[in-house]
Amino acid sequence: MSYYKNSNSVFHCIYGCNIVLLFFVYKFNYFYSNQKINSIMTKEKNKIFTLLKYPLTGYLDLCLQTWKKYTPDSYEIIFLTLENFYEYIDSSLLNLLNLKNLRKPEFNNFSNLVCDCISTAVLYCNGGIFLDTDTIMTNKFRTSDILLKKYELIVYGNCAKRICPGFIMAQKNSGILEELLRQLSFYMYLPENDNYKRTDALTALIKESPNEKIIILDCENQGYYAEKAMYGIFNSYLYKKYYFSDIGTVQDFLSVTKGISALHNSMTPDEYKKMTKEEFLNQNILLSKIFKTLL
Repeated sequence: MSYYKNSNSVFHCIYGCNIVLLFFVYKFNYFYSNQKINSIMTKEKNKIFTLLKYPLTGYLDLCLQTWKKYTPDSYEIIFLTLENFYEYIDSSLLNLLNLKNLRKPEFNNFSNLVCDCISTAVLYCNGGIFLDTDTIMTNKFRTSDILLKKYELIVYGNCAKRICPGFIMAQKNSGILEELLRQLSFYMYLPENDNYKRTDALTALIKESPNEKIIILDCENQGYYAEKAMYGIFNSYLYKKYYFSDIGTVQDFLSVTKGISALHNSMTPDEYKKMTKEEFLNQNILLSKIFKTLL
């Protein structure tokens, strides 16, 4: 009889220990899974930056609407202005690039040099993508995150390594961008920097940098310059003829773009820059038809 009593006690002891053990295993798994879920939910998104210059014309606003519709969920769009750009740049770089004066009320000169300083500094401090506002995005757009694990810098260019300045994707603390910041700081302190050409500094630097750190996507084959992809040449006349007439079709445009295509605000006829979004969409031109199809 005592044997059975002892056996029963041992059974209850083992059973009780298992219950306690299962409870702790459950609590651990619950805690771990919650930590994992919280980690996923709080994971910082990658960033697409752009610099807004006011007043924003109607067709540029339409460009930004395509971003909002087709940007991947893993990315957030950051609109930089004179009021907030400094929040994304280290104070040491603000001093180096002489950018603190930009916050003064009387400042209104968003030159190409100033734009390049801000875009380069923002990417150096944060990583991600910088796009010019005159860029169209479609549902084909895919970021090059996998490429960025291998390369410091991803840009569009031609076979001569001439860089298209409207798209830059970079790793945070890129050594190439650090050198570019040094060169840009030199231009910023010159009494007259009107002769600065936007593509020159980056193009020259990329030609001198090791190939294993940079990848240059072909602007024609990738449809970044859609008119060049269609006709094999690029100039102001063809740009205006292609986008601001009805000679092209939306289907042809969508067939050549790989998800991101650049416009050229400096070449856009003034009459279209003055239009509201509604007025622009009512025009019988290819660019209006593209927006109506995408949006």
